[in-house]
Amino acid sequence: MSEMNQDNSGSFKSVEEIKQNIKNALIKNEILGYFNNDLLYMQLFGKNNSLDKIFTTIGILVILYGTQKNEIEFVEGITILTVGIGSFIISAILKKYLKLYLVYDTNREVFYSITSLKNKIFNKSKELSRKDIVELGVDCTFKDDNGSRAEYAAVSFKGDPKDNPGIRTSFVALLRNGSTINISDPVGLKDGRESAIARCHFFADCFGLNSVICEKDEFLKVIKDGVRKYKFSKSSLVPELEKVKKMSKNLIIFVLVFGGIITLIIVALILFLASLE
Repeated sequence: MSEMNQDNSGSFKSVEEIKQNIKNALIKNEILGYFNNDLLYMQLFGKNNSLDKIFTTIGILVILYGTQKNEIEFVEGITILTVGIGSFIISAILKKYLKLYLVYDTNREVFYSITSLKNKIFNKSKELSRKDIVELGVDCTFKDDNGSRAEYAAVSFKGDPKDNPGIRTSFVALLRNGSTINISDPVGLKDGRESAIARCHFFADCFGLNSVICEKDEFLKVIKDGVRKYKFSKSSLVPELEKVKKMSKNLIIFVLVFGGIITLIIVALILFLASLE
């Protein structure tokens, strides 16, 4: 699903209208999330979602360690088994109950994200007021919120730039001061991009704002429209894709050359030591 700059001709809706819109939208498209106590909960993907994988990995490593030992004392065996099974249990609990949500409070008109464990909230982000937003969009980038390009090294290419799995899709907002804020990265969902687009369209309509949806090979940049007004504009991500592609190739070449040199040194050292005997 692709969109050019979309002007939302409708005006900002009242709180009650937005509540009814949410209920109607959820009937047609559950991708938005679920509505409870005047709060719209939208599933996110965050760092906490990887905790279950960490404990699964620990469990596997511990079990593998135990199987590689020739002799294991009874106490050591029990400890290995307990830690291994315990790690798998913790992983299963986290996978089922640890959730990260983007929340829109319809009464207070604010966005924030929460991390909850079995419906108990133990972390809440800074709130973003609807009144501070002037435009909404769906952005595509390799960079994290700090502008780091560290993710570039992990990017792999499969021909068409739009199929690049390293591209990060985000639902973003443009603020009155010209800065942008990442509202959510629903990439942990199977339909992450569709979810970001659905959220962008829905809230742009509710707030009477313009929305700009990027293709997978485009990114958002902020330009000035007049003296103090800012707006989103789309730009091609292809030059960045080519840079990353070149960096990836250079890295592979470096690893192969460096590995070859190390191998030759080791072989030469072995031959030298053998000649001394």
